[in-house]
Amino acid sequence: METKIVKLFKAFLEENHDLCNDYELFCLYGSVLTKRFPRDVDLLTIGNSENHKRLTGLLKEFFETRGYFVNFIKLTREAPLEISKNKLYIHLIHADSFEQLKDVLWDEVINSIRFKGLALIGSLSSIKYIEVKQERLFIHLYGWLKNIDNYNEYLIFRRYVKKTSQLNVKDYPLLNLREKYDCLIKLLKITDWENSKRKSLAYLKSSYQTS
Repeated sequence: METKIVKLFKAFLEENHDLCNDYELFCLYGSVLTKRFPRDVDLLTIGNSENHKRLTGLLKEFFETRGYFVNFIKLTREAPLEISKNKLYIHLIHADSFEQLKDVLWDEVINSIRFKGLALIGSLSSIKYIEVKQERLFIHLYGWLKNIDNYNEYLIFRRYVKKTSQLNVKDYPLLNLREKYDCLIKLLKITDWENSKRKSLAYLKSSYQTS
């Protein structure tokens, strides 16, 4: 069953049908497809970057006239910890072309969009499947965790790892990820978050160096 937010995005495109000429792909993915009140709304667009600048203004106007407060975020880590019924944090990712996707999204996220996203403009079949390597999974996590300097962002990171680890274990069984993720999650449960960060960084570094 479609969520309310998905229905509103469809209504937005019907109201702004001229946008269809600007995009090869306009795609929702992540929790917005299943959660009534998603923590953030993941939106991927591919197409004309020059005309793309007006999209945020149109989205903001459309949703705010329907009682939502709209905020655009560049990174998953900027999503709020608490869920709000009337606030939309839109995680908007844009690429000029399908070939540029690897420059703006991690490999496993691209694959997830290809198989689990919802294209409102264009076709997901245009996204090429990427062979995911274990070392890249952990390098990305290492880079994110290394730059965390506060407890709230640490909690967001921990939540992300817990959620995506389950998906990656299922989607990439040949990589034998379960044991590595279980060890990482155990380290992330250490009460002292700064100590947890140090130990998790060491573990992630050893994981991608030996994979």
